Amino acid sequence: PVGNALSIDFSAPLWDVLEDTNGITFGSDAKFVSSVGNGPGQCQPPVGAPNLTASLAVSEGTPTFPATTPVGHVPYGVAISISSEGFNQMLKAQTECGLLVTSISSLDLGTGAVPLTASVLSIIMPEFAVYPPATPFRIDVKPTLAPIIVATAGPAGELATLKLSHLLVSIVKNDGSNLEVLRGAVDAKMGMNFTFVTGGLNFNLATPLNSDITVAVLKNILGVNEAALEQDVLPPLIASLIPSLAGGLGSFPLPEFLGLQLSGLEVARSGEFMTLYVNLAP
Repeated sequence: PVGNALSIDFSAPLWDVLEDTNGITFGSDAKFVSSVGNGPGQCQPPVGAPNLTASLAVSEGTPTFPATTPVGHVPYGVAISISSEGFNQMLKAQTECGLLVTSISSLDLGTGAVPLTASVLSIIMPEFAVYPPATPFRIDVKPTLAPIIVATAGPAGELATLKLSHLLVSIVKNDGSNLEVLRGAVDAKMGMNFTFVTGGLNFNLATPLNSDITVAVLKNILGVNEAALEQDVLPPLIASLIPSLAGGLGSFPLPEFLGLQLSGLEVARSGEFMTLYVNLAP
């Protein structure tokens, strides 16, 4: 059911079951893999989705679980722990299924969403004034690598850090010509927290600081000032796109246990593992 909800193939064979004075620990070798098709746990990748050869793996060990939650120190019924390696497998599979592949035809420059036109773009890049003001444009986003989760605190103390590498961002004429006017490759890192919602974990991304965004201009047919683009123009523009990109992450679904619902208590990090502490409720 977890794989079906994510439209990727998920297997989790048990490798150990350990009992101690605190409870019973079930260890499983989880694996997320993309599968093309229309059946449960399968997806239809859009044009531009990459085919990746590997996901990031790190030496993680095995988490230990205290008798109470580590932060609030309250008793709990079940702890569900997912490794950063498991999350990275999931993000790889989701990226192959189209995560982060998007086209944006409007921007919010502080006064609400407005259509992306040459007139709007010329506010931040005067070179776009060579086009008639109403010329429509769009921003195409395509990943070349999967995002990764790193089990280190984010810039503002978030539970973990999400990193994007070599994300291709293009400004394209949206008049049927599909002329690519500008293209850049983006690296970014941002803090990430998890919020328990009914049936799953939501990913909450912090807006990255401009200093945590690196841009390299790859194509520039208008002769836009590249130093200004890389340092002053594109980082805040990319930061403004992060909420729409974060929406694609969705949530990590959690199963029922013997027909009982999960009542969330706390989300904490246990080494390389993200752990959700819950009680079981009718």
